[in-house]
This record gives sequence, structure tokens and C-alpha cells, in this order.
Amino acid sequence: MKNKRILLAYSQLVSSLIIVGGATVVGKLLTNTLPIFLSNGLSLIIASFIYLFLLKINKINLSVITKKDYFILFLIAFFGIFLYRILFFYGLKFTSASEAGIISSTLPAVFGIISFILLKEKIKSKQIYGIIFSVIGILLINFNGEVAISGLFSRIFGNFLIFFSVIIGALFSILSKFLSKKVTPMMISSISTFFSTLLLFPLFVYDGIYFSFSLFNFTSLMLILYYGVFVSVISSLLWFDGLTVISMSTAGVLTSLIPITGIFLSFIILKETLNLYQIIGAFFVLISIFIVSKENRSN
Repeated sequence: MKNKRILLAYSQLVSSLIIVGGATVVGKLLTNTLPIFLSNGLSLIIASFIYLFLLKINKINLSVITKKDYFILFLIAFFGIFLYRILFFYGLKFTSASEAGIISSTLPAVFGIISFILLKEKIKSKQIYGIIFSVIGILLINFNGEVAISGLFSRIFGNFLIFFSVIIGALFSILSKFLSKKVTPMMISSISTFFSTLLLFPLFVYDGIYFSFSLFNFTSLMLILYYGVFVSVISSLLWFDGLTVISMSTAGVLTSLIPITGIFLSFIILKETLNLYQIIGAFFVLISIFIVSKENRSN
């Protein structure tokens, strides 16, 4: 029974990461079909209703959440969801989904740097090597001699937005450390989703007023449902439930599935290709993930 539960936990983590890896491709498709605030607003509204339903059927007691916790949850929503999505989706307008997926996978290294700055956590030597490999990887990904100067600057700008979204996204995990222990992962996901929906709502309405809904089709609906149901809800629930059995350090190794899934789906669905520099850059990023995760396991 124990082995079955461990196997289930691994399958939950893998499924969660594959969903996240596919999010870059879905996000790229959304930026090409719908306004950014409209698509994200719709997906968050869908996610909010699902979380309301889950809170009710599980009879979650929100009274344990203090005013301080609510303030931190608001910051998590603002940085980890609202601002993150704006930067990520605008970045996808200028760069490829495969590059976005690779850059997003530098999160473990970025998390280590921010933990050192904000939480005064000591950076181990292997973590420093991991950060160096991440930086080299990102520089290689941005190098492409075959692209015109104007196109090159556009890609670099898009990749910069994606990387900045990774930095902002890392604050999600950092800020959650300041929550009281009574605040469960379900509470974090649901309340932060509610706050981010409210933050995005005015921009969502603005996009909705000027958007011609005759352009909204079945494909648009499926893409929004993927983000609203799978990315915002199912992925989070699978991840947090899997972590009740598998350690965070072990799960960190599996994060290499994000860029691999992103590259594979970008090639299959979007017909994107990578040049030699980008492939080498992706390899450096994967090495950085392995180094950082190995350091975590040794700790």
C-alpha cells in the first residue's frame, strides 16, 4: 500500500508538471487569439468558482486565517498570479513558447537567490554553480545569429519579461513562508485566486468592452478552460497532494519536465524549432536544476 501511495504521488507530481509545461504553449496560442486581460480574467473566474465549490464540499474553515495572513495572501495574489501572468503573457507575445518554457525552469536557482536576499538563507557552493549554469543557459538561449536585429531585440525583450515573471513568481513560495501553519495549501490556492481575480477584473472588463466576441470560438473556450481548470486548479491540487508524500527536494528534480514538455509540445503543436545555441542553453538550464536539487537532497 505504501509503495502504491508513493507511486501515486510521483504520478501526481509528474502530471502537474506536464500541465505546467503545456501552459506555455496554451499561453502562446491565447496571446494570438484573445486579449491578455480577457483570457486571463475568464480563466481566473472559472478557477474561482471551482475553488468556491471545493471549499464548500470540503467544509474548509476560513476563520483560522488571520488579518496578517490575508495581507500576505493578497501579496501572493498580486505578485504570484496577477503580476506574474501579465509579465508572462506579454513575454509570450515577443518570444517562443519553447524558450519561455526553458527560461521558466530557472525557478529553483532564482528561488535560491531570493531566499538568500530576503530570508538570509545561506547559499551553498552547489547552488552557486547552479545559478551560474542558469545564467549561461539563458544567455545562450537569447543568442541567435540568424535573426534580424529588430527580431533579436524583440525576442530578448520577450525573454526578459518571462525571466522577470519567474522572479515575481518565486515570491509566491517565499511569501507563503510567512503564513501561519493553520493556512493550508487549499486555502492559499483558493484565496490567492480570489484576490487575483478581483485585481484583474477592471482590466478584464476593459478588454471585454473593446473585444469583438464574434472572434471567440470553440478553440478559445478550450484554451481558457485549460488555464482555468487544469493550470489554476488541477495542477496545484496534484502538486500539493503529491508533496505530502514526496519531499520538496526530490520534487525539484522533476521540474526538468517543464522545459522538456514545453519544447516537445512547441515542436508538435506550434512547429517551433530550436537552434544549436538554444539547445545547448536548455542543456545548461537542466544541469542547473539537477545541481540545485542535488544540493537540496544532501541537506
